[in-house]
Amino acid sequence: MTDLPALPDEPVGAEDEMSLVDLVDHVLNKGVVLAGHATIAVADVDLIYLGLNIVLASVEAVRGKRQPGSDQG
Repeated sequence: MTDLPALPDEPVGAEDEMSLVDLVDHVLNKGVVLAGHATIAVADVDLIYLGLNIVLASVEAVRGKRQPGSDQG
């Protein structure tokens, strides 16, 4: 089984909905990391492995979370 929470039985109300603009604003302010991988294989022989790590955040959010004294330029 999975450790995912159960879905609610009742539909989401209008006051609980989030617009796309609110969602993008929240993601850019907090930041999000997407990670994944894919393998391309032929006849059970792995030919290509793709590892992917994406950090999505606003410049202001990244600069605000940087450690003091960590300037490298």
